[in-house]
Amino acid sequence: QLLPVLERLELFFSSPAFTSAVGDFFAEHAGEVQLVDPEAEEQPLQNYALFREYNSLVETQLEAFLEQEGTAPEALLGACKLAQAGGGLSWVTSLDFLCASTEYPAFLALAADFKR
Repeated sequence: QLLPVLERLELFFSSPAFTSAVGDFFAEHAGEVQLVDPEAEEQPLQNYALFREYNSLVETQLEAFLEQEGTAPEALLGACKLAQAGGGLSWVTSLDFLCASTEYPAFLALAADFKR
């Protein structure tokens, strides 16, 4: 059950619709992100605003996936946590996109990748 859901999520996050949405977001906003230490006391407000905007983008895409799959959010979250805890699933790049939508340091790392 775990792998099929993550495999379908990976296919969904590899689809042109998703990759275009993320690519367009970072093409428009990567230059606005100030690459700072996420542990620093002071964070640029613009970074956090872009993080929230990215979160909304991924959430909208994820809701479409869940509806298409008929999968509860809790079930997908459980599968992702098991995959992360078990390791050996480095091929699941969708976890990187999900983490970047919920964890500010992961968002900054993804933004840095797009800036390169």
